[in-house]
Amino acid sequence: DAVRLVSDKLLQKHRIMPLMKRGRRLFVAVSDPTNLHGIDEVRFSTSLNVEPVVVEEDKLQKILAKAMEQV
Repeated sequence: DAVRLVSDKLLQKHRIMPLMKRGRRLFVAVSDPTNLHGIDEVRFSTSLNVEPVVVEEDKLQKILAKAMEQV
């Protein structure tokens, strides 16, 4: 599960949601693609190439809340 690759703290801090891992690439949902600090932190913590996928803020908040309930 891609969500488990990133700590809950980083998910909430940067509002980033891992979607899937393919090879050495981790695709993450972000509402702000200019949040390079958050993307870099995820890259550093996972040692994977991070590919941002832009989503609407309200949809990102819903999937983050759902993910936090399941942890």
